Amino acid sequence: MEIEIQHRNINLDFLKVICAFLVIVEHFGSQCPYFIKGITPLAVPIFMILSFYFLIQKISTIDIEKRVFRILIPLIGWSVIYSILYLFILKRNITVYDFLWQSITGHSPKLNASMWFSSDLIALTLLIFILYKYFKKYFFKIIFCLFCLSYLFEYSEINYMLFSDLRYELKYPLGRLTEMIPFMVVGIFLGKYDILKCCKSRFILGWLILFLFTQECIFFPSIKGFDYCGIKLILLAVLMILFFSSIPQKRIFQKFVCVLGKNTMGIYCIHRLVEAFLHPYFGGTQNLFYCLLIFIISWLICFGISKIPLKYIHYLVK
Repeated sequence: MEIEIQHRNINLDFLKVICAFLVIVEHFGSQCPYFIKGITPLAVPIFMILSFYFLIQKISTIDIEKRVFRILIPLIGWSVIYSILYLFILKRNITVYDFLWQSITGHSPKLNASMWFSSDLIALTLLIFILYKYFKKYFFKIIFCLFCLSYLFEYSEINYMLFSDLRYELKYPLGRLTEMIPFMVVGIFLGKYDILKCCKSRFILGWLILFLFTQECIFFPSIKGFDYCGIKLILLAVLMILFFSSIPQKRIFQKFVCVLGKNTMGIYCIHRLVEAFLHPYFGGTQNLFYCLLIFIISWLICFGISKIPLKYIHYLVK
């Protein structure tokens, strides 16, 4: 996702690029090396944490309607694009119901199921603005309670029981909404205390050791959920962010990384469409080269869209 920031951190921009690539590996990289596949579940949690990390730092100056509108445009805009191209170019059987489900929940199996993230992000953004506006005095206490309740629902498997029997278009966006709350809350508290600005290069090795130790050694009980449940995932995501924040910034790479990182939202939205056109020519080969090819083509298309001199078109990719 595109993240608006006050203090430019090219390391976090680079982390966004890596996460965009990891999303592609998660979907189309079954033959990629294990050390890459093993961290693909961290992409969405990192996006969510960073989104609310920067949101909370300027929440009092943000227009809620514009913010939600900006997130809503990709959800509906890409629903239209996918529907048209799948129906008329790829000759798939797309119905009005497929389009409506995609536009509302972002999780139609015939279009782009990856867009569930946008619908959850919209819901949580609205929630945060409502809580901040009407319960500002108790805001941080309330969201901490939400953090605790979300894990109570996850580890008791109440969340899974509530949504697992719903139809495909609903169960994942609704089930994952609860699972996204801890990432949202951690992002808000990181932003409240501006913790990432305190990360120094001397911490790099420590964050890396903690990450590897948590990834390989610490035991966490398995629970039924919708792919993003459990404490281990949030620990790994935070450690990954702290690690990248501690790396000394090299200004020589700033322009390159900034240009590459501006269209991560678009890559996230378009990569399934790109793969649908590439698939007949590569026979479903899901290796590292295939994922890189999808990433490069997706970025080039998004870069072209970003050059169209229309403000709302830019929101599709930024």
